[in-house]
Amino acid sequence: MLTSSFAARDPFFKDRLGLINNDYKTTSEFKFANKYGSALYGFFNGQQSAEVLYPHYKADMYVCSFAFAHTADVVGKEYMVRNGALHGIFQPFLTDQGYGYTKNTDAFEQAGSKELSKAFIASIAAFVRTGNPNTPALGTTWQAWNPTYRPELVWDANRQHARISSINSRVSYAGILAEMANDKSINEQSKNYIIHNVLNGRWFSDELDAKYGNPSLWPK
Repeated sequence: MLTSSFAARDPFFKDRLGLINNDYKTTSEFKFANKYGSALYGFFNGQQSAEVLYPHYKADMYVCSFAFAHTADVVGKEYMVRNGALHGIFQPFLTDQGYGYTKNTDAFEQAGSKELSKAFIASIAAFVRTGNPNTPALGTTWQAWNPTYRPELVWDANRQHARISSINSRVSYAGILAEMANDKSINEQSKNYIIHNVLNGRWFSDELDAKYGNPSLWPK
């Protein structure tokens, strides 16, 4: 949920945060904004960035994403809905510095998250040393990105063990927007408001803004 911190600061939600997990309408709207905002942001930061750079970049590129904090048994229902795999979720796995959004859960002290942290640090260290992030700690191969298979490494953990897997991503802006258009989890009035007033005008929302006619909020 990359956009949970952005949604929480948006005027539409910031005065209703106490209702999340307690009020059905507020919770459903927050989940909707997080789900599709995170999908758009994640695609922009990962797969789309690789697409743009690939023709011009000589070195291997490696794309990854974090799915940690998406399950209630690991972080609890409140944290899962309110925060999830938010922006900067990798920080507690890479450093011993505190991160404000982690203070209400012990999930980062569990055996699984500690194992994930060791693998992540080892992988980053290997990449810094050699340009290749692969180590035995991954338990799988982190493939260099290419436009045919679009490989992406997914970092996750349960309470006991790290869960690191490789996928061939087929995510696209068109797919995200089509799923959003067909989503019936909230009413049309709420959906339209979030599309035009919460998810709009972001650095990752060009395709959404074009489809729904949202005005550009960026200086020209």
